[in-house]
Amino acid sequence: MNADTDFVEVLAGSFPGLSGREVELFTRYYRLVLKWNDRLHLTTVTTPRAFVPRHLGEAIFTGNRILPGIDQFWDIGSGAGIPGIPVAILRPQMYVRLVEANRRKALFLEEVATELQLHRVKVINARFETLGGFSAHACLAARAVEKMEEVVRGIVRQGGEAAQILILGGAQLEGVMGAAGWRLERYRLPASTNRWLFELVNAKTQGRKDAKE
Repeated sequence: MNADTDFVEVLAGSFPGLSGREVELFTRYYRLVLKWNDRLHLTTVTTPRAFVPRHLGEAIFTGNRILPGIDQFWDIGSGAGIPGIPVAILRPQMYVRLVEANRRKALFLEEVATELQLHRVKVINARFETLGGFSAHACLAARAVEKMEEVVRGIVRQGGEAAQILILGGAQLEGVMGAAGWRLERYRLPASTNRWLFELVNAKTQGRKDAKE
């Protein structure tokens, strides 16, 4: 059984609701990760039976938590493109911004967006702290970034106008997320005993939304 066939079998078995187009795009994405991985060290998790639940499973779980009304998804320190690329595949109407400071990894992400024809994906080769303000219809996300606790503090500080922040990581991250004006929830990630999705919802933004409704 070749890698593509094995990948499709695992993916379809794990997520039977995916369309044929989505399965094809995920397969092409996986192929590109393998192509670039030796040069860029994108991930140590490369077999289909590990890649699907760890990377795609966590990304799909994250995408399912995006609030209604969000039209911009910012993947901070995108690296291999998780969770941003799966979100773009499953939500083609969403504007996805992949923020990656490493130029070579940014080139990889640009190739993925081009090859998969993800027209609403934009790769931003910059450090997150250099970026400006964020829309009240934006969701900021981060996963597996170096100096994660420091990055999380920066996201909470700079993302004050965003509607939602989604952080994937260990339980220790919860201690750096306390901030006035945010409501915090946490969800255990699928197929994991020690990794969580932390969801911060902007009380100010949500309050404006509730008032309109």
